[in-house]
Amino acid sequence: MLGSRQKSGLAGATLYLYLRLVGPVVVADCFVSAVMVVVLFPMSSWYVLGLLPLSAGALMSVGLWASLYKAKPVRKVIDFGNIRNNTSMLMNFVSILLAIAIFFVPWWSVRVALSVVPMLSVWVLIGHVRRNDGALRRQLWHSISA
Repeated sequence: MLGSRQKSGLAGATLYLYLRLVGPVVVADCFVSAVMVVVLFPMSSWYVLGLLPLSAGALMSVGLWASLYKAKPVRKVIDFGNIRNNTSMLMNFVSILLAIAIFFVPWWSVRVALSVVPMLSVWVLIGHVRRNDGALRRQLWHSISA
């Protein structure tokens, strides 16, 4: 028997579950990245530590878009060694380009803008999820073949 959360389709609980799943992974990734920068690079390169919060927020936003608008069905056990097959190629490409741009653009104001735009755009998606938007819900269920 389905619980009340499962019957409701998309709701605020969907966003909470996304954060519960993705949040710890992003925090762990940022921690490992920070340790590697501090241990492996000279102090003059530590300015890149400021890129971690920028890229974390932006890439989490792209990930939320990918999870809801470009979802792929899970047909087999997820292979973390070959993770690129678990997401859409478009979202992989967008994530890679965004990360490269945030890292290689020399101006901090442009880096901040590149990070803030995806984080602001996700508010539109959050509004759709909180309203339990029928079109988004149908597209998601169709994408995952449920």
